[in-house]
Amino acid sequence: MYSNDVYRYGRRAAGIFIIICIGLLLHSCSDDSDLAVQMDADNSRISNYLAENNISAVRDGSGVYYEVLETNPQGEAVNNDDVLSIAYSIKTLDGELLEESYDSASTLIFHNFQSVVPIGLDYGLGLMRVGEKFRFYIPSTLAYNSYSNSLFETSTNFIAEVTLLSIQSKTDIYNHELDLIRNYLFQEQIIDDGEAYQQDLFYREMEKGTGKTPNSNSMVSINFTRKYLDGTIIERTDSSPVTFQLNTGQAVKGLEMGILKMQEGGKAMIVMPSKLGFGESLQVLPKKIRADLLKENLIYSTVAPFSPLIYEVELVKVQ
Repeated sequence: MYSNDVYRYGRRAAGIFIIICIGLLLHSCSDDSDLAVQMDADNSRISNYLAENNISAVRDGSGVYYEVLETNPQGEAVNNDDVLSIAYSIKTLDGELLEESYDSASTLIFHNFQSVVPIGLDYGLGLMRVGEKFRFYIPSTLAYNSYSNSLFETSTNFIAEVTLLSIQSKTDIYNHELDLIRNYLFQEQIIDDGEAYQQDLFYREMEKGTGKTPNSNSMVSINFTRKYLDGTIIERTDSSPVTFQLNTGQAVKGLEMGILKMQEGGKAMIVMPSKLGFGESLQVLPKKIRADLLKENLIYSTVAPFSPLIYEVELVKVQ
């Protein structure tokens, strides 16, 4: 089974995030004593860094250190289940810049436990108000712990500088996604103003099939390509079709809705908001390491949070 794509492992409701230990759930693969040793080492490194640089930072109860760089007492405070838009930079404690983004629409985080890694960043965001800028010092035990890649080593402590740009509800995000989809379809001259969605799903038959039409409990085999609206390919089937049963929670809702309109042998384009796809999903910072985490089976979340999707689907077989 092609579990990283069609199946709903990218969604919080499916028990998504971390399946083996990289410290993201505040634990490592070692015993509690080893974890305590690492926590002490992290605190020592961060404390020494702050002292050497004459920085006055507060240690939150979660273990994250923070500085308030810009305040906005009148700004809206962060609550659980808010969708946060941030500008940020993230670097190692040694000062190596890993990634930065100041595009107000590019980084969305669902504020909820285990919705973003480093998890320490989620704790820190809960302290902020809209318009404020904080600098967070995140210990490895609240980040990637024993995991390493080409960007950073094991037991790396991070510095994240974050501006909270806005707080939105899921309804706000959903309506914005529909606007993005409509704009995409109009700009690409795929639809005109006279065409409408069915339950907010856009479906277009690209090649008519001649075989069976699936029902809600059919076993189907498909080839597909999944993309973001900007054309970036997230994943596609390679040498063989994916087989799964409809109406069992294995596929995202929008894909199933589209498949039910098809006939065996047909091809279609399906465009959907994240509500019918992978929803809030998991945010990973730096974003560039998501592919590595997926490759090593450390996360199941292939899709960035609140992402409208395009599926190009071939219905190979209906059983």
